[in-house]
Amino acid sequence: MAGVKELRKIAPLRRWNLVEIDAELLKLTMETKSVLSLIYPSNTYMDLNIGIAFWLAAGGDGCVSEEINGNNNLKVKYKSDSRILLVGSGADEQCGGYGRHRTKFRESRLLLINQYYLIL
Repeated sequence: MAGVKELRKIAPLRRWNLVEIDAELLKLTMETKSVLSLIYPSNTYMDLNIGIAFWLAAGGDGCVSEEINGNNNLKVKYKSDSRILLVGSGADEQCGGYGRHRTKFRESRLLLINQYYLIL
């Protein structure tokens, strides 16, 4: 949810939805053959798990939280028609963790603010 809040700050006029996907076992079983053909030649259980997660996320069938009195406490069924999928997986593996980059971003922002005041 923190990522969606950050996106809403960056582009407040755009509608950002966090669609929570929760698939039933029957749907997972039906989709497995399609996903296996797409991730070929990767054929480990890890590859299948990641592939299925992306496949279901791209489908956009899930729930969104509706805000009531400032709280996200009402889940509503939702089907996204978006053609773009933002996924945050892999950040820990590729970038050494979110926390490190969040700290760096804050420090850089403070550094820029301090430099700005020095220029004046």
